[in-house]
Amino acid sequence: MNKQWRYIETVSEQKYEHIEPWIQWITAHTGKTFAEHGVFRLSDAVNLGHPQIWETLSDYKVESCILGSMNAVRGDAQGGLFFPDPWSKEGKAYPAAIQPLWNLISKKVQTHATQPIMKKDIVKALQACLRFRIPVSLYAKIARQMLKQKINAKNKWRLAGLFDLFLFQIFKCLVKKNDHQFYTLFLNANAHYQHHFWRNFQPELFNDAIQAPDCLPQHDPITFGYKIYDKVIGYILKLAKDPNTLIIVSSAFSQEPFLKEEANGGMNYYRLYDHQAFAEHLNLDYDRVLPMMSRDWQLEVNNPTQLQQTQTFLSGLQVNGDALFNVSQNSHNSLFIETAVTRGSQQDEKIMDAQGHVIGDFHQFFHNTAVKSGSHVSEGSLWISESFKQACANDEYQQMPLTEIYNLTLDNFKNKEVTF
Repeated sequence: MNKQWRYIETVSEQKYEHIEPWIQWITAHTGKTFAEHGVFRLSDAVNLGHPQIWETLSDYKVESCILGSMNAVRGDAQGGLFFPDPWSKEGKAYPAAIQPLWNLISKKVQTHATQPIMKKDIVKALQACLRFRIPVSLYAKIARQMLKQKINAKNKWRLAGLFDLFLFQIFKCLVKKNDHQFYTLFLNANAHYQHHFWRNFQPELFNDAIQAPDCLPQHDPITFGYKIYDKVIGYILKLAKDPNTLIIVSSAFSQEPFLKEEANGGMNYYRLYDHQAFAEHLNLDYDRVLPMMSRDWQLEVNNPTQLQQTQTFLSGLQVNGDALFNVSQNSHNSLFIETAVTRGSQQDEKIMDAQGHVIGDFHQFFHNTAVKSGSHVSEGSLWISESFKQACANDEYQQMPLTEIYNLTLDNFKNKEVTF
């Protein structure tokens, strides 16, 4: 394997708030630092003022197949295939025939698997899947998973890994068809597992009195995810044997165990059961509710006066004297809302407005989705196939800024297929 691959460590932002996947993947896709691209929120790539790698390649008549790349938009790319990440605000897949499949996956991801999938959604998605020749065995695995998590909600964590496997099967089918010259495949399950379940992977590092709320103690999601990624890497290794195929495998950044709050009961993540129902319970005047990852969501309010009033109202909500939300204006017509409560919460705690009126029980609307166990670090891993060697004039160079992946890809394309 060493003869086929070269390893380089990547470095990204140093400020912790900027080492977020929705920021750093923008950097990898555009070659621009956060200070240059300025995209700070998930799903805000619609405001991106720099071309992504597939847009630039399109200028050279190269069609791309983009599968799940985080915080990405199709932009000005022509032709090809674009499958947005499941947290995308706009969620526009291309071609339109694959839209039902994205709708199905995004619904389960954005609701954290708390809302049922309707039969009509399944039928439309299966019709879209026929073109990708998804193995029947994978359908069976997902069906069994749905049954398991219906019986016991603490089995839901497996779904993220199975969705990654599902996306990988689509990727395999499209690579075999060879209709495009540039491919991306973005997998996120193990990053999610590290963030939420590292205490199950290395329990000796953590306070054994704290347990992940959505996972049984005997479960090990990280190892489960690694086994899935072994299958993916095995397939990538086969692709690398073709000298005309350039391959980049990148993590963008990585994680380490998060131990800072273990003595205080851990850093808890709370998420609304139903974001729209909560907004309606508050009698908010809004145009669209957009659930995001973990504890975040967005609220679109097209009336500027109403948007300001809504921001003030939500900012004034409290639980036991602590702010319920961190609220900021995300764009001219939307608010970005993050659940600010991270301590252990009691069942009878009330949500109060700024005037002291009771809104309802905290646990009536919120559930604990995780106790943080992994935190981001700026160093990442980059593996490049042997075909890339000409790009690295200095063979001793073992570290590169994440921004250079964009240039590395462009400089090495030269009429070859690239899998990224």
